[in-house]
Amino acid sequence: MTDLDRALHATLTRVADEDVHVEQLLAGARASGVRYRRRRRIGRGVGIGVGVGAAVLAVSVSVSAGVSRPAGPGPAVGSEPSVAASPSSAAAKTTLPAPPVVDGAATAAGSAAEIGRPMLLHLGLDRAPFPVGGAQYQQLIDERQELLIIDGTVDDRRELTVRVGATTKDWEPLSGRRKTVVVGGRAGTLAVEKAAKAEDSGMAGNGPRAKADGGDEQSAVLRWRTANGLWLQVAGARDAAEASTVAAGVRLDRTYRCGAPYRLRTLPAKMKPESCSVVFDGGSASSMLSVTDKMSNILLVTAAGLVTQPNEKLGGRSARVVQHGGDGGAAILEVTVDEGDGVLSLTASGHYDAATVRRIAGDCQWVGGPDPATWPTDPLGSGR
Repeated sequence: MTDLDRALHATLTRVADEDVHVEQLLAGARASGVRYRRRRRIGRGVGIGVGVGAAVLAVSVSVSAGVSRPAGPGPAVGSEPSVAASPSSAAAKTTLPAPPVVDGAATAAGSAAEIGRPMLLHLGLDRAPFPVGGAQYQQLIDERQELLIIDGTVDDRRELTVRVGATTKDWEPLSGRRKTVVVGGRAGTLAVEKAAKAEDSGMAGNGPRAKADGGDEQSAVLRWRTANGLWLQVAGARDAAEASTVAAGVRLDRTYRCGAPYRLRTLPAKMKPESCSVVFDGGSASSMLSVTDKMSNILLVTAAGLVTQPNEKLGGRSARVVQHGGDGGAAILEVTVDEGDGVLSLTASGHYDAATVRRIAGDCQWVGGPDPATWPTDPLGSGR
């Protein structure tokens, strides 16, 4: 774990409560997304996947849900590939929550160049093949990729990842038995991999893999390319038929706003957005945002909770500011601000300026609100 990893782990442990339900942030968040689970615990470490000297600002806000949903049915990017049906394809399907739609905006279905435009999301899915407990939409700006991570309920601990990108860098591999299929009239690759036996994995009946012949479990990955050159992938399906069903519902014909319930009014102009997310977890909606100046490291996490042991005032609000050593003796600055109906927590490392970190925290204009549709369209501040 890096200094940033440890700082994030400590911050989430301190401020998270039952409204956040954080289980883990996967190593390499740029590629894998920052994941929320319905069970409150942090496991297997925390990673942001930033390079040496990169500045990252990640923001997560937990508010009561006023969930926006896709505006009716629309054309899918791909149709079913030529794979045989199986009982799993008849599994219960659930409509996903989605961020607010940007009316009249250009779509990735029309132009591949739309993928990577800051603060806009394009990847959608009509329905999931299992009851949905949470969903995260994430944009990776420099990589020109997006991903949609879908979590099942506590009773059905499934996970499905849908991706779109100009490249397939850091995607789930096409491991196991492969074959060529057809998705929406275009050639694709289906890979089905056997895993541990169900009785050995402890996931029999509820896990993300289905039993194959011989009692083994399997997981399917389906990858194909659109007519305008974008790559699409479905990973975590139980079998070929389920992968086919999900692929048929993938769509790029809408553009969503990747907003946040605040404005960072004094964020330095040299800091640019690197990634953003909108997260739905049961009855809550959250947002995460990262920016970089390639010098200092600043990490912000906002959540429900209270600031414990405040020792300063920032922007007229109670705050706690603590500086301590990280790996190799480098200093880390942690700032936590009470926003009234949430907590804003900043962790800075690298070549940071403490006064700048305090100013960002104190000048944050907290908007809040239960519905992502009411969040500011420009969380990075006026004119940006």
